[in-house]
Amino acid sequence: MTEWNTDFIDRLAHDLRGPLSPLQTAAYLLKRSDMDPARQRELVDIVDRQSARLSTMVGEVGDWIRAQQGRLVTHREVTPLDMLLELATGPLGAQVQAAWAPELADAGIDGDPQRLVQMFATLGAFALARNPGAPLRIHVSTGDAGDVLVTFDAPGEDLPPAMVDELFVTQQPAPFDDGLGLRLVIARGIAQAHGGDLQALAPSVGGMRLIARLPLAPV
Repeated sequence: MTEWNTDFIDRLAHDLRGPLSPLQTAAYLLKRSDMDPARQRELVDIVDRQSARLSTMVGEVGDWIRAQQGRLVTHREVTPLDMLLELATGPLGAQVQAAWAPELADAGIDGDPQRLVQMFATLGAFALARNPGAPLRIHVSTGDAGDVLVTFDAPGEDLPPAMVDELFVTQQPAPFDDGLGLRLVIARGIAQAHGGDLQALAPSVGGMRLIARLPLAPV
């Protein structure tokens, strides 16, 4: 086992203990027969919340392993790009400001809709986490190779260039959510499985831009 894998597993074990500790405490306290009903409801809420968090973490590990093995995409169909973005950004609960190149109004992507929605949702969630309460700004344009570029503006604190370069490559030491810091790495795996890629740029105006490049489905 390589040193990198050892460090990763050590970090994984540490992070998974996060939701386990309150789960074990709540389970122990719920065994008491003299539990106040209000306190009991609080403990049940803790069990629900931490169980959901643990389930998300386990799913994240599973997706990361599938990405390493090239098994993320198992189904393909042509899906309108606007539908994919709507499904991805709708649950985020933010105002979406999207600018589309006219020639891409009816663009479609040949791929796994569920995974593509997952990828776009991850990019949107990261952008919103950097600037809570702000609208989510998306630009859809044509790339130099005739593919499509979907750009998410992610304003906020500037990151060192090295961190920007590694955003989609390594596990985040401080995840933007309650997960394991692998969501952006998995998102890149999804893009690459569709013949595309993800890139992070730090524009001169500050902040960050996340760019998804994907091949268009044949018309």
